[in-house]
Amino acid sequence: IDTIASGQEMMEPNSIRVEKGDSFDKNKIASGQDMMEPNSTYIENEDSFDKNKIASGQDMMDPNSTYVENGDSFYIDTIASGQEMMEPNSIRVEKGDSFDKNKIASGQDMMEPNSTFVENGDLFDKNKMGIGQDVREPNSTPVENGDSLDIYKLDVTKPN
Repeated sequence: IDTIASGQEMMEPNSIRVEKGDSFDKNKIASGQDMMEPNSTYIENEDSFDKNKIASGQDMMDPNSTYVENGDSFYIDTIASGQEMMEPNSIRVEKGDSFDKNKIASGQDMMEPNSTFVENGDLFDKNKMGIGQDVREPNSTPVENGDSLDIYKLDVTKPN
């Protein structure tokens, strides 16, 4: 958690990876403990859920909900505050995805024409990315397939 807190790792400290079939307890996640806890809500691949239902331990399947795909990452703080699970300035980068910083910031779709193309293992500089320039920059952080990142919190000066 210290490396994450210092900005070396891309995964933010109050974020978890949800894999197919994982269950979790909001308080356990917040304290950094294991996701698999008895007082928890069960997440299956493609389940959708509403943060209020999760917080109270009720059923996840609710019309007013956020869609969870296998491997999505999300922020417990936003869930607790009633916002969407996917933090507005956080994205999940998969091989070949393109995205536009402004669209990401507003929570819109990543696939946009005015965007920067991210391939598996590409490097990028968050300042260059912000203005849509090339992702291959020397002062950059490597992006691997499936990594999630927050373009405002990512520290590109860190070696890892």
